Order: sequence, then C-alpha cells, then structure tokens
Amino acid sequence: MGNHFITLADPKPRANPSCPTSIAGKNLSQDSCACTAVRRASRAITQLYDLVLSPSGLRATQFIILLAIGQEGEIAQCRLAEDYAVSIETLSRRLGSLRRKGLVHLRDGSLHHQHVYSLTERGRAELDRAIPHWNRAQERLKATLGDADLKLLFSLCDRLVAGAREAQQLRMPNRTSIARSKAPPL
Repeated sequence: MGNHFITLADPKPRANPSCPTSIAGKNLSQDSCACTAVRRASRAITQLYDLVLSPSGLRATQFIILLAIGQEGEIAQCRLAEDYAVSIETLSRRLGSLRRKGLVHLRDGSLHHQHVYSLTERGRAELDRAIPHWNRAQERLKATLGDADLKLLFSLCDRLVAGAREAQQLRMPNRTSIARSKAPPL
C-alpha cells in the first residue's frame, strides 16, 4: 500500500511517495482529522454564503460581524472576538475594512484600550439590504440538508467550540518530561 496525498479541492487519494503518511508512528489521515474536516466544511459553506450574498456587496464574514453588532447595538471588540472564536488580530483587520467603508463606528470603551463598535446608518442600511440574500443562502442549505441535519449541525458546532476551548485548557506533558519522570534517580 503506497502513500497517499489528498487535496481539499479533490478528496480522491493520489499516490505521492514524497508525502508522509505517518509521523512518529502516528497515522496521518485526512479523513480522521477534526481540524481538516471542519475547515473544509467551513470553507464550502462560506463559499455558498459569499456567492448568494455577492449582489449585496458583502462577504459572509462581513455580514456576520454587521449582524452581531446590529443585534447588540454596540459591542466591545474583545467580546465579539470571544463570541465568534476569532482572533483579535483577524477581527481588527475585518473591522478596519468595515470602518473604511463607513459601515461601523468605533469609540473608546470604559476600560483601558477597549474598542466598542456600533453600526453607522450606512452599515444598518447595508445589513438590511443583505438580509434577504442571507436568508436565501440559509434556505438553500436547509433544502439540501433538511431541518433535522441543520439542527444537528448547529448542535455539533456548539459542542465543537466548547470542546476546542476546553481542550485548549488541557496541559498535557510532552514525551520528554514523561520519560524523565519515569527514569530512576541517579
């Protein structure tokens, strides 16, 4: 059995002898990697929403931010990053783009270095114009998955976020420290 290389664009295995199938005895399999599976699904869904939202001029990532801010009235950048599992750096770039387009307003918060965002009138109008497109994307996905699978998707996504956050808190010793702790004293 030869080594296989799988690209995300084409999920069929291809022989590639230069691509490792294991590292340190651990099998590397694209179909058993949670990160690969979730990122692949995320990109596919984002492409669908970007396509359906394109007449509005917004991308899915921009729509999500505008919707989150619009629903809250105003929101601190750190809370938005936490709620949507986005790094502060990535969110800063996205919010900066929305500010340059005149869709969001930035003010200093009550805490030191806190940035608080709200929608401008233009931002509210752009969001309102994009909502029917967003709803069409939602309906397309619902039509292909069905109600039960869509509800399961939402539930699994919530569990994935919680599980990943919990796993980030785990402190697992590396092999070197385990080997040292089991070694007899000199």
